[in-house]
Amino acid sequence: MQVKRAAILKVKKEKISFIFGTVFLCMALIWLWYILCGRQVVESAYEGKSIAILNRLISGQNSYALEYYNRFADALFAYSFFSFVIFALSFTGFYFCSPWTLLGRLLVSSGVTALLLSIILTAQRIVVSPECCWNSGRLAWTLAPAYGYKLYYGNGAGPSLSTLYGPIAALAYLPAVFCSSATLAIQCASFLAACFYFSPILGLYICEHIKKAGSLSNIICVSAFFCLITLSLTPLHAAFSVCPDAPALGLSAFACLILYYRKNNGSLPFLLSSIFSVLAVWTKQTFVPILLALPFYVLLVDGVRYFKRYILFMFISGLVVSGIFLWFFDPQDLFFCMFI
Repeated sequence: MQVKRAAILKVKKEKISFIFGTVFLCMALIWLWYILCGRQVVESAYEGKSIAILNRLISGQNSYALEYYNRFADALFAYSFFSFVIFALSFTGFYFCSPWTLLGRLLVSSGVTALLLSIILTAQRIVVSPECCWNSGRLAWTLAPAYGYKLYYGNGAGPSLSTLYGPIAALAYLPAVFCSSATLAIQCASFLAACFYFSPILGLYICEHIKKAGSLSNIICVSAFFCLITLSLTPLHAAFSVCPDAPALGLSAFACLILYYRKNNGSLPFLLSSIFSVLAVWTKQTFVPILLALPFYVLLVDGVRYFKRYILFMFISGLVVSGIFLWFFDPQDLFFCMFI
């Protein structure tokens, strides 16, 4: 029986090796073909001289030069090739080293591939963040106090800065002040934005894993899915931009996580959640609904008694945080910049 199992396992290994060896050879040939002929194919499609299906892939010739599509094709091909290599290696490793089913191995391998690709794309967005003029303009507000300027000025006074938001929108990127160059400062701020955006989600997966003893494979797959959604939807690119959205989203998410995963109805979770929610509003004014949504959640889950307690903590947190900001910044200038 053992000899038979060993023979079956050997056949399976040989079959897997043959399949992946063949696919790798095909990918190598495709890569060679792209290096030799890829640019010519893109140019033909750009000029409308290729087959119909390829011609339809390129539009907007009046807006973008040929080099734009060449760079896009290079990046798409490189990421596709990299994704396949990672998938093949991870699937081979899981095939021989894990007890999962074939479907489980495929799902986890896809998750690992998507996660690594997301990390690379995220790093790439952070590296190229100085190319966006909005990032430098918004970060100038954070750097202003280091050069003797105030965060807020009244009507007709001071430099023209992105002072439309609460002070947390500037203070969240304060570590960028210590960078040695403007380029590095913008990249640092972009990295901080990604941390604000993704860290609550990482905390969510960790808490869910501890709470329900979920498998690591589920966490990998869901994390990869979330990252790919962020990278594929343009409105979510604020996760890598120097703007108030990322810290406001992160603070709001932490306020929700603390309430959802609290082990009891003690005062500390309510206090921390209320502080995070108030800070989110002081980051971007449009997050005011979080002050209504969280107490309503407590009312539905825990009843009127804890709803009143949470409202009290939210009132105290709002009073203290607002008092600190009104003491540090001129109230008239602050109100003018944030609302007028």
